[in-house]
Amino acid sequence: MPSRCVDNLPNALLESFACGKPAVGADVEGVSVVVHHDENGLLFEAGNTADLAAKLDLLAAEPGRARQLGLAGRRLVEQEHSPEQHYASLMQAFGAAIAEARKGA
Repeated sequence: MPSRCVDNLPNALLESFACGKPAVGADVEGVSVVVHHDENGLLFEAGNTADLAAKLDLLAAEPGRARQLGLAGRRLVEQEHSPEQHYASLMQAFGAAIAEARKGA
């Protein structure tokens, strides 16, 4: 995820994790909330192509490590971003919005 832009919750990262693949992401807001360095992927300095290449080379050279990072990403998606979790979060947000609107009515 070589983004320079802030992304609240990058779906591409969640999709990568859902497939059990580690992520390599720029250390920008949003990406760094999902990618926990050396836990489920690697972060590189945004805009630093040499650092990005080094992180990609590291994962290519250490497939066992890449596999472990990918499995950790999969666990993150299952625990925090499952369809059930997403639905519950949406319902909570909608409920709060409705309650707030009713206060103002």
